Amino acid sequence: MLTTDILSATEICIQIASLYNGKVFGDYVINVIVPRLKYPHKQLSLTNICIWFTNHDNAKAFISDIQSLSSQPIHIIDENNYRLHLDNISQFNIQINPTFPITDFDINCLTYYYNDSGSYINAEIGIKEELISSIHKKEMTILPNYIEHLFTSVEHINKINDCYLSKGWTLKCFDIPSIKNNILLNKFFFETRDSFTSINQRISNVINNHQQLFYQGNINMDIVNQNNQLFHQYCNEFLIVTETAINHIKAFRQFYRKSHNNSFKVMFDNQTKLFNDYCQQFSTINNDFIEIYVI
Repeated sequence: MLTTDILSATEICIQIASLYNGKVFGDYVINVIVPRLKYPHKQLSLTNICIWFTNHDNAKAFISDIQSLSSQPIHIIDENNYRLHLDNISQFNIQINPTFPITDFDINCLTYYYNDSGSYINAEIGIKEELISSIHKKEMTILPNYIEHLFTSVEHINKINDCYLSKGWTLKCFDIPSIKNNILLNKFFFETRDSFTSINQRISNVINNHQQLFYQGNINMDIVNQNNQLFHQYCNEFLIVTETAINHIKAFRQFYRKSHNNSFKVMFDNQTKLFNDYCQQFSTINNDFIEIYVI
């Protein structure tokens, strides 16, 4: 729970960040600042605080000022991302970027900082009042540039399921038509398609070699055993790719059911059909291999 002492200490750190043009965004704005506009005494929880700086000098000056509050060394993720845990306060995630770094959801585009007049909320993208209203209603809109990343790996979908949809948020979209078509254009399914195609082709080659041996009456057991080993190897590869695809489909099913958006169901149906088609191809090839031995 976010106590008064922790909140006060956090606000002091944000004031220091503001001296160097640092702006808070993300969880702290969504889960603390905006809810307190409507419910000043609401019980809140805090996980981490993200602060955006436009240059390294300002970020390093802020870190230098508050690092004495931490008994742990700063964690450097990369040259533009730092993580610092302040004792008895919270974890600060520091991002350095000349432009605002958010590309996923509109509600993350609100920033919070201090100026000469006090604390202030601003919208780096969108309209401040509309974004505040969306947070109160637990609605968020996916930004167009994030659509492709959403289907790159299952981790993106799991993040949305766990952090938002499972907590009652509704996900909306800017550009419905492009999302409907995106399912066949994203990186994950290109890679999955290529993997299925490659494995099926290699299995087909093994079957062709077997057929030639049997039809020609040239039963060389060394070659037969070699083909058997290759067949089992390729089947295992297929199972690995299949497991990955199944996990993706399960996560996506949960995602579209909780998003309350019919457009995502179109993508799920396309996704499932594509997966079923490849499994059917594998099943046919597998039966062909077995029939060789029956003959």
